[in-house]
Amino acid sequence: MLIRLSLRNARRSIRDYLIYLITMSGVAALMFAFDSVVFSKDIARMCEDASIMGAMIGLATIFIILIVSWLIHYMVRFMLEKRSREFGTYLLLGMDQKKIARLYLIENLIMGSVAFVIGVFAGFFLEQGLLVLFYQLFSKEYQIHVGISPVGLGVAFVCFFACYLKTLRKSRKLFRNMTISDFMRMEKENERIKAGRDRILQLLFPVGILLLVGAYVVICRLTFSVGILFLCLAMTVAGIYCFYSGLASLLFCYLERKGAGTYRKQYLFILRQLASKLRTMRFTMGTISLLLCVALLGGSIAMMFAQYQETAVRNVLPFDVLVYNEDADYRFEQERRIIEEDTPIAGELVYQIYHNEDKSMIHYLAVHNAAFGGEYCDQNGQLDLSQFEKNNWAYYDYDTYMLEGDYNELRNLLGLAPITLGQEGYAIQVKPRVAKYLDEEIKDRVVEVGAANLKPEGIYTDDFSQNGHNGADFVIIVPDKVRDELTAYYSLYAAKLVAEPSDALKNKLDQYTNGKTGRMTEDEYLAKLESMIASGASVEEIEAFEQEKQLLVFAGISLKATGSDQIISLAADTLVQKTERQATMFAVASIIFPIVYIGLVFLCIALTILAVQQLSDSGKYRFRFDVLRKLGLSERQIDGVVWRQLLIYYMLPALFAVLLSSGISILAGNKFVVYTGASGSGLYYYGLSLMIFFGVYLLYFLATYVGFVRNIRK
Repeated sequence: MLIRLSLRNARRSIRDYLIYLITMSGVAALMFAFDSVVFSKDIARMCEDASIMGAMIGLATIFIILIVSWLIHYMVRFMLEKRSREFGTYLLLGMDQKKIARLYLIENLIMGSVAFVIGVFAGFFLEQGLLVLFYQLFSKEYQIHVGISPVGLGVAFVCFFACYLKTLRKSRKLFRNMTISDFMRMEKENERIKAGRDRILQLLFPVGILLLVGAYVVICRLTFSVGILFLCLAMTVAGIYCFYSGLASLLFCYLERKGAGTYRKQYLFILRQLASKLRTMRFTMGTISLLLCVALLGGSIAMMFAQYQETAVRNVLPFDVLVYNEDADYRFEQERRIIEEDTPIAGELVYQIYHNEDKSMIHYLAVHNAAFGGEYCDQNGQLDLSQFEKNNWAYYDYDTYMLEGDYNELRNLLGLAPITLGQEGYAIQVKPRVAKYLDEEIKDRVVEVGAANLKPEGIYTDDFSQNGHNGADFVIIVPDKVRDELTAYYSLYAAKLVAEPSDALKNKLDQYTNGKTGRMTEDEYLAKLESMIASGASVEEIEAFEQEKQLLVFAGISLKATGSDQIISLAADTLVQKTERQATMFAVASIIFPIVYIGLVFLCIALTILAVQQLSDSGKYRFRFDVLRKLGLSERQIDGVVWRQLLIYYMLPALFAVLLSSGISILAGNKFVVYTGASGSGLYYYGLSLMIFFGVYLLYFLATYVGFVRNIRK
């Protein structure tokens, strides 16, 4: 009997709360798909750093579990309030609280099970799509196969139903203490408002705005730190809830004063509906705005890194193979043999980078390169030489030079047209990101090389691997005739291959470099350090070892400069385009996928609450719209009232979230472009995120409108 009643009630709930079921199915699909990818043996075989993706997805899942638990708690409580009279009737007919609680538990578990089964089915196709994307990152073809990951299914099952059981356990305790009168009054409990406080509470509206503006000013003007970040988060959260509490009271005071627009057309009806809803949903509307804001920020960040992925690979890795050596006379003979044994070489060049003990270009960029954020400038905007020499982490000690002949050979390897310099001319090859900051001062600068005074003839911004190899951010191209006036700085080897190299080429080159120089890998360094600690080495011995070896660990980086790229910087003695591209794309994907995961779930949860609130109340509103019909409004006019009512209700948290997130997203996007060289701008990234956001928003809004109109016409 209890099971039959539970099934009947569950079918009715699924029909009444279809949007909720669809959202929970979507959450289950995302959980299953991402968990299956994390535990995929295919991904683990392709990439040694698959654990990074697992950690990021795991962290994202924690946030999602918390928010999904809140959604389930909200919906369980909401449905309980809507059906309180039904449960009161069960109690009146002699059913005890334990049976009612068990009935409600079974109903919700049935709904959850239906959502999970649908989600797993949809998640299988989503998983295959994610695997196709990952295989494309590694330039491999993926064959779609039918099969479900047992581990992924198990993890998704535990996470999904843990949210349900935790919430339903709380509701079970609630049933035990409820009486018939409690159930009968429960539906109207959220309408209790303490009168006489609106005039005071409306002051929270400007307080909320001041807190939000203050948070934005603090994060823009003060130096970034963890403390500042938490302060801004606290101000933002407090500002949001103050804003909605104040807005609800402000709207009620406006209606009581019979403001100018109160009696225009159907605005009295719409404003009364909105004021009543805001008054009973202050906390919920604030939480929805927070979720929407996080979704928009996450979308912008994902767009930034997606764009950077393409830019970084193209800019830093144009050569198939590029090898650095700090010895200016090194000839790379063994490295060439290792490469030839792996893949035939189509073209190659051993060359040198030079200097003439001049630093004028470096000093110029220390002041003008926005990536430094004025770190090396004094109060007058001029170079603070002492600060620069103390903390120069980006550039070599001297300006770097390259001979015209070597430069044209490298351009030939890349398929670029050669350049021609006059006998008294020079050119600058610079990163596109840095080129934006070159003004007339540098463009008119004369370079003195020995007795020659060279004049500028061009600035080139082709992709040229300038993270410490072909200069750091820049290299000056000079005629071959001045070679004897320059000092060799370090040597490089560039190669163009006939075909893609094997996955092992990068490791072979690194192993040879590490063996030749005595350089340690990260694992070797940590193992030696642990061995010294275990053997009882003194603090002085350990510090001496760290000081000696710390610059020689982490995959053989001995570059003396790496350029001003920040956030993500690709720097290594040996660059193999295929390997570095895959590693970079996988690292960026490890950031993008969890952010998109969180953003989609947060967006759908927020919109589900908005939709369910309106659709569940539409039956109660039917009487109110019948009154409008009796007052002479046509069906078309009533549809217009519904449209405006839902539009205001949906757009209020959306526009609030847009205003809240736009400034931070655009600011962060512009900084991202400055630090990484990614193409686009903060506004561009935010615009893309906004398009996707409002695309999903529109679907939920239209579904709510159609359902609402259908319900009030029954």
